[in-house]
Amino acid sequence: SKFLGILNVKYILNSNEINYSNFIFDKKIGDVYIYRNNDFLSRVYFVPSGKFVNSRVIDFMKSDEFNPRNEVILMDDLEFNLTENSSAEIEVLEISPNKNRFKVKTMGSGFLLFSDSWYPGWKAFDNGNEIEVLRANYIQKAVFLEAGEHEIEFIFKPKLFEIGKYLSLIGVILILLIIIISIRKM
Repeated sequence: SKFLGILNVKYILNSNEINYSNFIFDKKIGDVYIYRNNDFLSRVYFVPSGKFVNSRVIDFMKSDEFNPRNEVILMDDLEFNLTENSSAEIEVLEISPNKNRFKVKTMGSGFLLFSDSWYPGWKAFDNGNEIEVLRANYIQKAVFLEAGEHEIEFIFKPKLFEIGKYLSLIGVILILLIIIISIRKM
């Protein structure tokens, strides 16, 4: 249930009863049992600390030592100036497939996590300044924030898309040139 919580899964639907303490029975509709996941985390959340695990990340995440409400597992060994017992207020401004914006007020430093898949084409901006998008909890994306007020923006701009856009433009221009040259020869 911890993994499902990290992935923002709030409800479990099953055709059989589930006897697991972190899945709370909600109701039954027809032959379907509906359970609420007690380990559910919101789509965007803030944690005050981060940890680099050299190997066996999934095993560490399964262990009782890992609490996703308090720490994030980072996939790169980076140094951050962390503040103990930090918290944040998060307001969602926009969520779309290629752009996500949040207003965040942090009481100390920590990590803003977005329960969406990490992919190399994502860019992040803090008050308009580009910041590093971190691969977190094996499959999520996160950014490190210092204490203060932030407007965070995630934008999906993969390099291959940009290259393809310009190659397509060059192709259209070449086709137009060929058409104009062939019309003039007639």
